[in-house]
Amino acid sequence: MKITFLAVLACLVVSPVLAATDAEELGRCIYNNTSSADRDTLVQFMYVSLGSTNAARKVQSIPQTKINQVNSKTKALASKLVLGPCRKQAARVLLSDPRNGMQQALSYTVERLVADRIAESTSGWLSSLGGSSENASKVRNAIEFGSALMDAFKK
Repeated sequence: MKITFLAVLACLVVSPVLAATDAEELGRCIYNNTSSADRDTLVQFMYVSLGSTNAARKVQSIPQTKINQVNSKTKALASKLVLGPCRKQAARVLLSDPRNGMQQALSYTVERLVADRIAESTSGWLSSLGGSSENASKVRNAIEFGSALMDAFKK
């Protein structure tokens, strides 16, 4: 009886850890199986997702028809990847964490895309940084922006 209880307890403790791993594997698979056009679609999804927040609408509003178009395109892409090259990873995620696993996988993919975009957009001026406070401020702002963007997609 005591051994059974410990086995069940171990499963409960290990299960969320495995779910995160399965979600990361799916996110990695999605990322690795996207073309340049697919990645553009995911960046557009990130943009309209953030653009739908109250804070972003105060700066610029995105027409609902455009949001619907991007969401539809993203849904088709996700279905293609989850039912195609990433079906094994998707099945594991559905078994290990059917409630949050897919969202975690997409968050992982989005984090990778954000990191790529930050690297691309800062590669020129980051390499030429000196000790000036203006440059340090630019770096800090870029890092804070990247962190905020990644946090937004974790929720």
